Amino acid sequence: MSLAEQHHITLPDTELLSLAQALDDLVRFEVFGGALAECYGDVTGSLTWGRFARISDPKIQYTFQSEVNNINDNGASIAQIITDNLDISNLIVIDKGKGSREAANAKSFKLMGFLQDLGACFALYSDWDISKQYREEGIPHLKEVFPNTEANPQDVNFNRDDPDLSTKKNPDVERPRLVMEFGSSRGNIATVAHDNGKSFEEQAYEELQARFANDYINCREEGILVIGSDANQKESALNAYVHPAHAKFAENIVHRGKSEGALSDEFNPQLLYYDPQLDTSHSINGKAFSVVKHDLVASNDQTFGVLQASGDFKKATLKEGDRLTLSHSIKWSPEVMIAAAESQGFKCLSVTWDKDNRFPIYVFKAMPKAPRLAASEGQKLKVA
Repeated sequence: MSLAEQHHITLPDTELLSLAQALDDLVRFEVFGGALAECYGDVTGSLTWGRFARISDPKIQYTFQSEVNNINDNGASIAQIITDNLDISNLIVIDKGKGSREAANAKSFKLMGFLQDLGACFALYSDWDISKQYREEGIPHLKEVFPNTEANPQDVNFNRDDPDLSTKKNPDVERPRLVMEFGSSRGNIATVAHDNGKSFEEQAYEELQARFANDYINCREEGILVIGSDANQKESALNAYVHPAHAKFAENIVHRGKSEGALSDEFNPQLLYYDPQLDTSHSINGKAFSVVKHDLVASNDQTFGVLQASGDFKKATLKEGDRLTLSHSIKWSPEVMIAAAESQGFKCLSVTWDKDNRFPIYVFKAMPKAPRLAASEGQKLKVA
């Protein structure tokens, strides 16, 4: 019997601890850009993001609309490239972060429609969305659009996990798959304060490579990966995030922290405001890229407590002017994206641009890996 059971201590549940840990890392400046998932929490986060996604102003919504336009204009040719490189007769589809009904209809389901026109049969659709609400909405939505396809929602970290997708209807799920990731999630990368002295650029690029390594596992050998990723390096990249709806979405994390008990009663969420910043000073391997940093800024000093796994609160202090980076929107250049993908076993089949040349869609193929030779007895293979 544990100590908690002996003394009838009620400890925080897993979801609350996840929120508390994200906030703890945030206010202690341990992790930069790692709190995005928690911004989606409760109904407020998802609904606010849905509202933001429906804004029609092109100055604000170029990321959404540019990607949608790209799929509308080039989806048929992208589908043909997929069909030329993947068996689509009994296809398994993994959709990472499909978003709301509107987003799915305009992006992933739209591309699947083009594939269906070429004869694709979807055996299994696995919905990997960060938002529980979007996953729950996704099941009936899928049946409306593709009634003969089995739904398989997964509550996973889609940058790290490889869940078992097998079902009674679809027991053989090890064959090559189609993996899609729209919405520019590839640019949402966290960094840590202390990582053996590595720079932001080094950490971000290593994480980009790690995500492609995980994609390779999800695709299976010979599978196809389709990614939409914002590459706009101009100041207009900031326009997509300067809107009251986006501010409310970002600020939701600290309001959740107060209302759900991850932060103590002394904490005042009104003393933090959203202020995104564009940083164009970054480069990796000689290739420049810009970053929008989604920051909450402290308007006043305040001292409060952050919930710990023990159930106690640990003291934290914010000073006026402190900037808390909730998430990064990294605008990877195509050269960097392709280099990272190829380093993990992918071949770039195509890069398709929208008409404004801001938002490319990539198609990669997971190439067969060269077989490893067995070492002779008493010998060791040298690893390059």
